Amino acid sequence: MVRADAIDPDDLPLIGEPLPVEFANSLYESAEGPIDFLATPQLAQLWFECAATDAVLPTRLRRADVDAIRELRDAARRLYGDLANDRPVDSSAVSVLNRHAARCPWSVQLELAGDGRLVVDERPRATGIDATLGSLAVAVIALAAGPNGPLLRQCSGPGCAMLFVKDHHKRRWCDQSCGHRARQADYYRRKKALTRH
Repeated sequence: MVRADAIDPDDLPLIGEPLPVEFANSLYESAEGPIDFLATPQLAQLWFECAATDAVLPTRLRRADVDAIRELRDAARRLYGDLANDRPVDSSAVSVLNRHAARCPWSVQLELAGDGRLVVDERPRATGIDATLGSLAVAVIALAAGPNGPLLRQCSGPGCAMLFVKDHHKRRWCDQSCGHRARQADYYRRKKALTRH
């Protein structure tokens, strides 16, 4: 298991995707095996701080909080993986997402902006971990059911399982480094095939 004090925040797998996708990617598949960046209260706190979320976490996360965060993340990862790979959606993932979304009731207010326009202000009525998990679940659901849902992909880089939103028709990788590794692997594969002939 990775310790929070052993992680450089720059090493977190944050690749500039929408927060729900970054959240799903917090379970990172490496050559040495999976790395769970939400495995402990300290790691979860670090991940939320570095993901630049406006989530207001309790000052001290309890083990039960971390278990709930990971349950939500795992459901998001299954849902997004199913969508990215054109598989039928796992109904248990949908149930978990709906249960967490219900933890956070929302208040919708109509407000008058300074320029006279009417604006809708949505805010959670819950606080702490309920607000965090409810807001995250709603964001995961909104991305999956919105225009970006059909654009979810899994990286085609060697050994990479990161998810991303395909924002360009030629994009195949989560990050340029995966694209570089894939091109290198193709080059060496072709070079090896030529030397055998």
